[in-house]
Amino acid sequence: MSGNVTQLQNEIKKLKQLLSTNQNTVGGAGGCGQGDSKEMLLTCIRDKERLEEEKMFLLEKVDKLQELNKRREKSLQSIKMILKLRDSHISKLESKAPPTTDDIIKRQREEIKELNRCIDHNPMVTKFAAENIELRGEVKRLQSLSVGDGLWAELTQLKTYTRQLEKQLSGWVKEEAGSSVAMETSKLNCEIEKLHNRCQKLQTEVTMAQDQLNLEREENKVKIFSLETSLKTANKKVKDLQ
Repeated sequence: MSGNVTQLQNEIKKLKQLLSTNQNTVGGAGGCGQGDSKEMLLTCIRDKERLEEEKMFLLEKVDKLQELNKRREKSLQSIKMILKLRDSHISKLESKAPPTTDDIIKRQREEIKELNRCIDHNPMVTKFAAENIELRGEVKRLQSLSVGDGLWAELTQLKTYTRQLEKQLSGWVKEEAGSSVAMETSKLNCEIEKLHNRCQKLQTEVTMAQDQLNLEREENKVKIFSLETSLKTANKKVKDLQ
C-alpha cells in the first residue's frame, strides 16, 4: 500500500505543476472539450470521495487486526497460566503430603511437565505465535498510512488541487477560444484521466485486501476452535491427575 501512496503523491505533484503552468498562461479556452473536462473533473471528485471511504476501511481493518491479535495472545497466555497454576497447586500438595505420596506426586509433576512440553511444541501453537507476529507487522504497516505524509494527507492535497482545477476550468469556459490554452486543457484532461485510472486500481487493491481479511478471519475461527479443544483436553487431563 505504501507504493500506492508514493504513486498518488507523484500524480498530485504533476497536477500541481500543471495547475501552476496553466495559471500563468494568457489567453482563453475554446468551448471544444470543456464539457469533457468538466465531466472528468467531477469523476475525479467522486473518486477522491471514494478514496476517503477506503481510508476509513483501512482504519477499521487495523482495529479488527488488533482485536484479533489481542484475543489470540490472551488465549495462549491463558493456557500457560492454567498450567502454571496447576503446577503451583501440585507443589503445595507436595509440601503437605506424607512421604508415602511422594511417588504419586512425582508422577503427577512429570505429567504436568509433559503437558507443558506438548503445549510449547504443539505445531498449532507454534504456528499461532508466528501468525501473531505477522499480524502485529500488518497492523504497524497499516498504521503507517495514518502519518502526516501518508494517504490521508495526500487526499487532503487532492481536495485542494481539485477545487483549484475546477475553478480554473470554470474561468476558461467564460473566456474566448485560444489554441495554446486548449492544448493545456487537453494535457489537464490526460492527467485527470490518469488519476481516475489510478483510483480504480486502488479500489481493486482494497477489494482484494478485504477478501483476504475475510479469508483470514475464517481460518482463524477454525484455528481458535482447535486450540480451545486442545486446551479443554489438557485441562481435563490435569484435573484427572489431581
